[in-house]
Amino acid sequence: MVAGDPHGEHLGNGRFRMLARSFLPYDLCFVSEERVENRRPGVIDAALSGDLEGYARWTVEAGGSGCRLIYDQEVDTHKVWLNALAPVAGFAFRANHLVMMSHGQMGLRTFMAGYTRATYPPRG
Repeated sequence: MVAGDPHGEHLGNGRFRMLARSFLPYDLCFVSEERVENRRPGVIDAALSGDLEGYARWTVEAGGSGCRLIYDQEVDTHKVWLNALAPVAGFAFRANHLVMMSHGQMGLRTFMAGYTRATYPPRG
């Protein structure tokens, strides 16, 4: 990871190394690679590999005075201990995932509103 870069390490050619941290004491490290085959307007598709294997898709749709962002994800984990604990700790893992995704949604809303670290959108 690049020190101080909250978005991950840019590997070039639409690839990023990402580190997902959560409330529970584990991290997931994976590479996100943009999928360009069958590209459609308003859709960003990424293949994920590493601790997570699968895909993530963002679809942007016009709606009212703004837009709607739909996030789809289908992944398998490749952490042996995580998979072994899933039958007994599944509830904790699901709750942890909901909290993590909620924080991601808040960060995305802040970013889309034009705010970045210690800066504010220009006054118009």
